[in-house]
Amino acid sequence: MRTTLFMVVLVGMVFANVVRADLEVGSYAPDVEAKEWLNAENTLPEEEIPSLKELRGMVVVLFFWVSFHSGGENLMPFINIVATNPRLGRTQGITVIGLTDAARKTVEPVLKQEKVFFPVGVESETYKDYEIESFPRVVIVDPDGKVAWSDSPSKPDDVVKAIFEVIEKTPPRMTHPEDAELCRADLAMARAAIRKGEWREAFKAARAAHERAVTGDPLKTICLNTLDLIEALGRDKMGPVDQLLDDERYQEALDILRQVRRTFRGLDVSRKAKERLNALREKYEQIAGLLQDRQDEHKAAELYLEARTWVEKRRFGPACVQLELILKDYDETDAAEFAERMLERMQENPAVMVRVRDHKAARDCQSWLSQGRAYKAAGRIDKARELFQCVIDNYADTRWAQQAERELINLR
Repeated sequence: MRTTLFMVVLVGMVFANVVRADLEVGSYAPDVEAKEWLNAENTLPEEEIPSLKELRGMVVVLFFWVSFHSGGENLMPFINIVATNPRLGRTQGITVIGLTDAARKTVEPVLKQEKVFFPVGVESETYKDYEIESFPRVVIVDPDGKVAWSDSPSKPDDVVKAIFEVIEKTPPRMTHPEDAELCRADLAMARAAIRKGEWREAFKAARAAHERAVTGDPLKTICLNTLDLIEALGRDKMGPVDQLLDDERYQEALDILRQVRRTFRGLDVSRKAKERLNALREKYEQIAGLLQDRQDEHKAAELYLEARTWVEKRRFGPACVQLELILKDYDETDAAEFAERMLERMQENPAVMVRVRDHKAARDCQSWLSQGRAYKAAGRIDKARELFQCVIDNYADTRWAQQAERELINLR
């Protein structure tokens, strides 16, 4: 009986790799359907459920698997990498949709185990519309809505190669609708910050929008125009420098260039300001103090490399403190730009920030408690009370706060 069953499965697997009745390459891809969608808000209006029509302009990777044929679960981890990889995911105009005839109760554990976040349609019969008879199957739909590739890949690299070939032939030209909405929100924030003269915040928001938008999408052009506007405003800030130099008002000229260098960091105008500072250092003895900048660049670079090493070792607390130090003491250096970006990525991860907060709490609170006890022993009760209260105010609901509360009680 076991031998017979094994032969049936073996024949089925061979048959699955041989039989192909897929839609021809170049055919318009039928839209997708499913009884229920996972990793999508099922309460959304019907028009917001995954639709190839709405995704026209993107490369769409459809992943089909069925309950009656093994293999889909084995390929799932790789398909998930395609969905989340920065070079293959939504930021590059590529989106992934999973489709299976299996029921929700069968699919949910797999998605949870593999940490899958792309939308998956369950109890779907879309594979019939695509005339697929062998599973698992990957179908790539190009930005024009046509089938560009269909196969049961023998190795993950086959899918990656196919995706890049499709992109080369028909580049994506649309940002995913969800990302486009976030992009427009970032642009609105950038415009509001420009009106308030908050150049740094305007640049951050415009940069975030630019990173979300896909090249080829008109939205990308709007982002670039916003960044160009901020760039132009930075150049305007540098306008008075020449006249100030002619009037020998060197300190004022220096202050403007340093402000532009710091405020517009990440834009070309910031680099221009740095070049101007270097040139002035050579030309004017009065600006010889800028020689310190080179030492600052070297020190900031060392601190940044050390912070990166800590991140790689998952010591996020010390890394965060180091990055904040760079932004505080070396904010005019090139390393400050990289430190800011790394710090922003860390702040976007709640799990990382929990570890950062624990590290800061231990470092700060131990110091404050120690100093407070020393002041208490010296009879400087007011100063001791101030330090103990500082622990409570900054790190409430921690064991350090509980210690500080006990110290305050003993002061009475």
